Amino acid sequence: MGSKLHEHQENFLKFLKSSIKAKFRGNCMAEVSLDGLEKVKRSLQNFKNEVATVPYTVTNHNQQCHRNALNALNEAQQTIEKLVQQTKELRDKISQLELSIQQNENQNTQLEQQIERSQEQIKASERRAASIQAEIQRVSGLSGEGDSDSQSQRAQYVQQLEQELEQCRTQISQLQQSIGEAEQEKSRIHQQQEQQRSQKARTEQELAAQNNRLQRYQNKLERLQQQMSVLCTALEKYQQSIQVFQAQANQKGQITMQAVDNCIKCVELYMQWH
Repeated sequence: MGSKLHEHQENFLKFLKSSIKAKFRGNCMAEVSLDGLEKVKRSLQNFKNEVATVPYTVTNHNQQCHRNALNALNEAQQTIEKLVQQTKELRDKISQLELSIQQNENQNTQLEQQIERSQEQIKASERRAASIQAEIQRVSGLSGEGDSDSQSQRAQYVQQLEQELEQCRTQISQLQQSIGEAEQEKSRIHQQQEQQRSQKARTEQELAAQNNRLQRYQNKLERLQQQMSVLCTALEKYQQSIQVFQAQANQKGQITMQAVDNCIKCVELYMQWH
């Protein structure tokens, strides 16, 4: 590049000198267009500006590559952190569902035991009621016997038996109502358990999907980290090569830029004389 510019510079200077001499001699030789010279001057100046920005362009390119890779790493890391939090929430939800299911199971067992006790109490009350009913019938069969005192005592005794019989019947009714309410509660708990089991199954499926996604992103992060290491090494070597190249080219570049500056000055000189 430097040798060609020197050659153009020498030729251009010879042309300028001959043109200037011809102008002063009144020679009618063809003159260079001022517009053309202005374009030449602009082209030389643009070349000078572009060459000056080459080191900065290389450095900016390296920095941009590093930033892009780092952004990809950060994005993957943030996604992994989000997935880890989501999987933790899903596990907590499954644990809560399992605890609730177990609590309902325990409550259901207690209700079954309560129903069994109530049924035993009903049987006992029914036996007692049957015994009282038989006693009432037996005593009532003696209503015409004995004196008035005996009959009065039998009447009081029958009345007492009838009160006990009514208490047995009331107790049986209450126990039957308690059993009905317990059966309804068992049914409600069963429905709730079915809903919880279904919700747990869906949550476990969602957790499995999130775990698979988490594994994919962890693998992706590992690949990106490996690629980042390779990229950093490559960029460092590239930067070192550029620095060596720049160090070797500085001297030639200075000569080239001097040649460009001389060409620009020659153009300006000719334009002034013109």
